[in-house]
Amino acid sequence: LGATAARLSALGVDGAQAGQTFDTLINGLGLTHGAAEEATMEMAGLSKELGIASKVIMKDFNSASSELAKYGKDMVGVFKAMQGAAEATGVKFEALMSITKQFDTFEGAATSAGKLNAILGGGVINSMDLLNATEEERVRLLIQSVEASGKSFESMNRFERQAVASAAGITDMSEANKIFGQSLSAYDEQVAKASAAKASQEDFNAMAENAISLGDKLVQIGKTFAVSFSPVIWILSKVASIFLFLSDAASKF
Repeated sequence: LGATAARLSALGVDGAQAGQTFDTLINGLGLTHGAAEEATMEMAGLSKELGIASKVIMKDFNSASSELAKYGKDMVGVFKAMQGAAEATGVKFEALMSITKQFDTFEGAATSAGKLNAILGGGVINSMDLLNATEEERVRLLIQSVEASGKSFESMNRFERQAVASAAGITDMSEANKIFGQSLSAYDEQVAKASAAKASQEDFNAMAENAISLGDKLVQIGKTFAVSFSPVIWILSKVASIFLFLSDAASKF
């Protein structure tokens, strides 16, 4: 874990973030150290797949851990899929989590489903499906509801758009446009890529290696050189001191 934390540091993840992630995986989910390291490498692979900085991925994971821990050992998979949903729609991860959280109760799911069915024509979304779905699946159900109605969000007038957004519990129309304007096929493709993202030990090592700046590498080389050749350097230092002493003594005559 220490070696993994060091590689995460090279990727911009500070010690506090890494420590919180390991605590969630090991103490919160009951994963072994090896499984926790594998989960960490999955998130590093997710970072590479989506082109998002590792420190952002870890920050999102830690901030969502209290909510997603309800999935137990499936938590990492749900998190990866949700990151894919955020990438597909262009809505920030935290905002998307806030939208889907309201469907965690029967009342919340039933209210939204009822309103959407009333606006879009009925039978486009099932409240129990919305309640039992994961966060990412809930986003998919919202997109699917508009497609199932035979309408497009783009073709609706502003009042219809506002009504659909309100029914889904979305207050930011920019976010509503991004979610309901997304095609289901493009959404599924992006989520699938995120869910499949992973990194081998070699990939993880290479990512950390490539992230280290040239200056840091030169400093490390210098430290290694100094340690390896310290006996030689000590002898050369002594020889130089003798020459300086003789030079000073000769200048007095």
